Amino acid sequence: MSSDTLKPFTMIVKKWLNQCPPVDRLAFGAIMIMQIPNTQKGCDELKKYLPGIQIDPQYTDDFIYQINRPKKSTIDSNIRINCLSKWSFSQISTVGVKVDLTASASAATKEQHICKLDLDINTTVLNNAISGNDAYAIFQELVKHGQTITVKGDIP
Repeated sequence: MSSDTLKPFTMIVKKWLNQCPPVDRLAFGAIMIMQIPNTQKGCDELKKYLPGIQIDPQYTDDFIYQINRPKKSTIDSNIRINCLSKWSFSQISTVGVKVDLTASASAATKEQHICKLDLDINTTVLNNAISGNDAYAIFQELVKHGQTITVKGDIP
């Protein structure tokens, strides 16, 4: 999740937050998917981001780990930010079926393995609704937490 990718999106959010009514909750979400050749590679990739979790590829086909690491806002210490991340790897099978007018059918199956990170970075309900630049500053903080998790992994 690079700054180049996020910049156009955050500019739209900034414009929107300056026009919308005050909000009492903000959130930033993202889904990152990486194709991997097999389960072993999935285990290897996730070990980089989940150093405290032991995954044995010999006995694991699918894996899901979810955690919320709440933080206090650095902008307003009264705001709690939930940093929810869900890490997984799995095998996905896609089946395509072709049926023609003679009632003959053929099917093709495609299998792939993926590592996936789902992010839900959000504030709890705010005591005082915020808008404009104040809301955008909090939103930028949510995005920064998401970027940190994406790069550094699950760090308490």
